[in-house]
Amino acid sequence: MISSRHTLCLAAFALFLTLAATAGEPMQEPPQTKQEPAAPVPHFDALPGVAVGVLVAHPQAAMKAEGRTGPADAVGFARGTSSYRWVYLRRPDGSKDADTIALPVASGGSKEKEFANVALATSADLRRLRIAAPYALVRVKVNEGLGSPAGADSFLASDIQELDGTPEYPLKTAAVVKRCQGEFAKFVAEQKEPAEAALQALAVKVLGERKPTGPRETAQRVLVTWLPENERLRVELHRQITDGLFRTGRGTTRGPGQVPIKGVPTPGSRYGTLFGVELAVVYEISKTGDVEHTERMPLRTIVKEIPPPR
Repeated sequence: MISSRHTLCLAAFALFLTLAATAGEPMQEPPQTKQEPAAPVPHFDALPGVAVGVLVAHPQAAMKAEGRTGPADAVGFARGTSSYRWVYLRRPDGSKDADTIALPVASGGSKEKEFANVALATSADLRRLRIAAPYALVRVKVNEGLGSPAGADSFLASDIQELDGTPEYPLKTAAVVKRCQGEFAKFVAEQKEPAEAALQALAVKVLGERKPTGPRETAQRVLVTWLPENERLRVELHRQITDGLFRTGRGTTRGPGQVPIKGVPTPGSRYGTLFGVELAVVYEISKTGDVEHTERMPLRTIVKEIPPPR
């Protein structure tokens, strides 16, 4: 006969073996029932001392999608799969908009270096450099040849050389982007009915029997970059169609610029449930201007709760 003490010992030993066998296994997360896409996260790979990339005259929409803001006329630089970077340029001595700033560097014995008489590059600077197109493939010296480390979102550009239409890079970046936009417009037209059906199904799923208040809105985003590994231009086009169930509120707080003016109603803020769909196509173009690869991304759904103003 087995004693109760012996039984308890065997049970304890069995529990020990079970815990030992599963100690190295990761805990299983419960399945996510709400699919709500997160905003893109900014990321920046290292830049060499001399880099080929794309100067972007109007990067603000792409940066806003990542939760970043900056001057309306500031210029961006795109290379690889990194986010757009801010670009600084030298200014003549005594320029009112110039400053001395410290920027992270990748070499030279120090983690950062101060650069005097610099300011953010603007569209006006591109015109002075005789770069008129909204997208231009260029070769630049990065932080005076010291490069830029991973994680840095800005750098000083000098010795800027436009490469579009040269024997080494025959493509014309702006013309290629425009051509891709034309092809994307055809794709969007082809997907009008499937996109509308997906939007209607999503409305039922999110709102149930409630009806959306609108307005129905569309937005388009363009991401252009240079892939140095295979020397291709990458053009990524997104189109969002959104709707929602919204209300308007003014909140209870008032800050500077929000003080009501007698006889003038204070505008409210929209809040509620936003939902929508997104179409996207990625094109990769060789340096001769030929389309090497086209990828139509799966239709993506968007659901976002916009909180009321405080």
